[in-house]
Amino acid sequence: MPAPNEFHALCAAAGVDLGPRHLAILEEYLQRLLAENQRMNLTAAQTEKDLWIRHIGDCLRPIPLLPETGTALDVGSGGGFPGLPAAMLRPELQVTLLDSTRKKCRFLEQTAAALRLPNVRVHYARAEDAGRDRPLRDSFDCVLARAVAPLRVLLELTVPFAREGGRVLAMKGAKASEEVADAQNAFAELQCSLREDVGAQGDATRILVIGKDAPTPTKYPRKPGIPGKRPL
Repeated sequence: MPAPNEFHALCAAAGVDLGPRHLAILEEYLQRLLAENQRMNLTAAQTEKDLWIRHIGDCLRPIPLLPETGTALDVGSGGGFPGLPAAMLRPELQVTLLDSTRKKCRFLEQTAAALRLPNVRVHYARAEDAGRDRPLRDSFDCVLARAVAPLRVLLELTVPFAREGGRVLAMKGAKASEEVADAQNAFAELQCSLREDVGAQGDATRILVIGKDAPTPTKYPRKPGIPGKRPL
């Protein structure tokens, strides 16, 4: 199924111009995603139209905020949102997809190869483990996360990966402002700060642009499961 008209309206709203080649690659990606979704839970969306609107359309929002070159990490990539669309639209950006489920990582590897995306790497690990170790800690210009955890938890799972001066792009919903208010201690503990809130109050998707102001203290991230059980 080609992209519906509503999707093209979302592209225009996001300021993203997609050519025929991009649309063809995205269509192939969604076909593979729906096929694999019969065997494992990659997405709740059941039709290509749902995927175009609810997922690909949503993942266009951070694209204008991404660098053209450098490195990016998608934490909790799952079925590839938003990391794979980012890699498609930023071919000079080296994108690493991080997930803690081996079957999902295998799907991401196979899909990146099928879509001929040489700028994609896949890393199998929990964020709490990968964030303490080289080569991922303190390594990325930009870190992406969508639908992973509340912000005060998410910061501990993402900020350690960013280089000093790098950014985290946290895709959040209509309650983004409440999450920011709840995360003030996490901002202080992790040496980061909110630089920009892209989107109007009540928008279905807001992009929180978080800057890493200083090196992350070595005690973060804590052991697997602890950030969620005892949020900062």
